[in-house]
Amino acid sequence: MRTIAWKTLVPADHVAHIAVAELPARACVDAHGHDFMEVYWVRGGTVENRVNGLTHRMQMHDLAWLLPSDRHSLFAPETGGVVAMNVAFPAAVGRRLCHAHAPDLVRHPASRNFRLDVREADALARLAERLAEAPANALLLECFLLEVLAARLRARASVPVADDTVPGWLEAAMREYRTPAHFHTGPAGFARLCGKSHPHVARTVRAVLGSRVSDVVNGIRMRWAARMLAATNEPIAAIALESGFESLGRFYQVFVAAHGMPPRKYRLRARATVASRGGDDARGNLP
Repeated sequence: MRTIAWKTLVPADHVAHIAVAELPARACVDAHGHDFMEVYWVRGGTVENRVNGLTHRMQMHDLAWLLPSDRHSLFAPETGGVVAMNVAFPAAVGRRLCHAHAPDLVRHPASRNFRLDVREADALARLAERLAEAPANALLLECFLLEVLAARLRARASVPVADDTVPGWLEAAMREYRTPAHFHTGPAGFARLCGKSHPHVARTVRAVLGSRVSDVVNGIRMRWAARMLAATNEPIAAIALESGFESLGRFYQVFVAAHGMPPRKYRLRARATVASRGGDDARGNLP
């Protein structure tokens, strides 16, 4: 298995390597290692990201943060292909920012995989394009990485991954609740999944997440709704109903609060993000 060295990837004064890569159906990037960190996210299609023996199926807007110790490969499934963006950077920069803002990122492998919303994906793409034009700009690299870490915090507020502060029963309930069959049960149904009394669940959620149970439930519902809007042609009213909202007006209100725009605009922007990928200037091969 090959190992890629940072000094062979970029000129000496560069702090970042940016690439947009398209893998056709059934194509792969062979297993490899590297002595730098990288952030990789899907802009269209589906890909299997195989890291340290585990397979993560990534869809549009899914992001992975890879460490120097990771050994990984990529495989595009038989149907369709994948368009992905990759930003590689020195390990020392990543370690410093993680130590200051996300010390658990290195300790917990699951926390290095999360989903962006459409606004976050747009913002990262714009920053990456600017960085591609000025790959020696260390400040611009830090702006990009801090935006990634901020998006990760927002994702964890919605569906946290396992760490030392979230009880196992709460984490299990949050993952189970992501199934649409539970959405109509609301906070009471969430508490039942926890197997605890509603007051106990409410106290725990407030203590470890700083949120209300209703906020956690709505966050899970809204991320599911956003994925449906971006990936399907299902009518908005049907998505609202499947998300557990009998009132379309209430669905719009909660969605705007979560994503900063109405559902129809979100869908249009998500489609535009994929459609515009052919005009990217920063095009190349993944490390």
